[in-house]
Amino acid sequence: MESLKAKPLVREVFADNGEHSHYELLDAETGKVLWTEEEKDEKFEKAAEPMIKYLAENHHPHMQVLIDSTSAILLEQEKMYTNSSYVVD
Repeated sequence: MESLKAKPLVREVFADNGEHSHYELLDAETGKVLWTEEEKDEKFEKAAEPMIKYLAENHHPHMQVLIDSTSAILLEQEKMYTNSSYVVD
């Protein structure tokens, strides 16, 4: 790790809705982010992109893919009813 002349700063980052999102450790002199607890799963995003592109280019918007460690299932949505009134926050 680079040597720091001044004590690093801790910044709390908030989401658009005003709630806590994550913390960052900043270099006090440059403002450069030294560490963040925000996670970005780039491997997942990289793996998902080809399937999203495949669906967009080869199927209509109501198709979905369900993938697990041994199979991939192409699903078509026929009917859907949504009711979130019973969900407890």
